Amino acid sequence: MLFFWGVISFLLLIGLMSDEVLITINIHATYFLISNTHALYFAGIFLSFIGLIYFTIHKLKIVLIKWITIVHTLFTIIGTIFFLHPISLIQTKQYQGFPDIPVNINTELVLALMLIVGIQVLLLINISLGLFRKKKSIQ
Repeated sequence: MLFFWGVISFLLLIGLMSDEVLITINIHATYFLISNTHALYFAGIFLSFIGLIYFTIHKLKIVLIKWITIVHTLFTIIGTIFFLHPISLIQTKQYQGFPDIPVNINTELVLALMLIVGIQVLLLINISLGLFRKKKSIQ
């Protein structure tokens, strides 16, 4: 839970100090331009929402499965970092006269977004298992 709050602070600090860079997403000949600062703020809000969920679960004394929580946290943070700062993992040939933007950057952005959204199912499964799991009685 504290890990989320630390990452949120770090993202907001980077958002305040970063230059105005645009994230370009091309979907069917339509370009979506997102300011890097706005993307960092959105990621901070998204991670604070998840941190609030974990805080509420902690206050309600629901015991979650530790390894599922760790996997969810790591993949959410990794997916967010790859979405905010995509790295071209697939080398493509650059043609003369075209910009140096990697061609497969849209694929990597979509995969990072699918990872972020898909891994949230793990949070729901963990909450469900925590609610329906038998509580150990203290005697």
